[in-house]
Amino acid sequence: MNYYIEDDKLVFKLEGKLIMSNSDNTKNKIKHDIDEVLKEDKLEYVIFDLQDLEFIDSTGVGVFISIFKFVKERDLDLKLLQPQDIVRKVLTITKIDNIMAIEY
Repeated sequence: MNYYIEDDKLVFKLEGKLIMSNSDNTKNKIKHDIDEVLKEDKLEYVIFDLQDLEFIDSTGVGVFISIFKFVKERDLDLKLLQPQDIVRKVLTITKIDNIMAIEY
């Protein structure tokens, strides 16, 4: 997982699978990276580029919910971008699209 900063946006590029076996490490790294970037830069958005994320399970969905709460506590907005069809279906079934902005 890589990230870059563009203007007031911190963009994480997720790849592969976000599943039970890697969800805790992924969530903790993202939270750490957000706090580290906020020490140096002013942000308004945390964005997840999902075009290379091949699969997500319920624990992966939990990662997005946890990160959503985390960024809201820091007065930031969160967006999910370009999920593949299978990821989009999971996000829709779990109704994540009702609480987070998703751009297809």
